[in-house]
Amino acid sequence: MVDRARISSKQQTSTNTSFGQQYAFSRVYLNIPNRQDLIIFTEKFQGYVFVDKNGNEYPCTVEYA
Repeated sequence: MVDRARISSKQQTSTNTSFGQQYAFSRVYLNIPNRQDLIIFTEKFQGYVFVDKNGNEYPCTVEYA
C-alpha cells in the first residue's frame, strides 16, 4: 500500500509560552490513488498512538484533503 503512495512530510517545532514548554508536530501528505487502500490506511492509523523511547505518546489523526 505505502509503496504505491507518494509521501512528503513536514515537521514543525513551536514554543508554547503559556506553559513554558516546547512541542513538536509532524505532518505527512500521502497520495493514495486506490480508494480501498485509503480506507485500509485510515482504519489502521486513525487514533493510533505512537510511543517514543521515553514513553511520550503521539496520537495520529487522518484527514482527507
